[in-house]
Amino acid sequence: MINSRMWIRAFFTTIIFGSFAYILHLLFEPTYVLEDKFRDLLNIIVGSFLVSFGKVIDFWFKRESDEWLN
Repeated sequence: MINSRMWIRAFFTTIIFGSFAYILHLLFEPTYVLEDKFRDLLNIIVGSFLVSFGKVIDFWFKRESDEWLN
């Protein structure tokens, strides 16, 4: 049986991936016209999300055992 901590982790992972996808959409959508300062800010945010992205991937795929399922 998967415990509640597993669902919470999956929920936050979904939030992080969804936020990252939305920010990339804002950054590369050709119909949106952004000023340079906002485009620079979005690039900084993307860089910080890549760090958290790496931590999420490490959490889900670099486990030595499946102890987190118990």
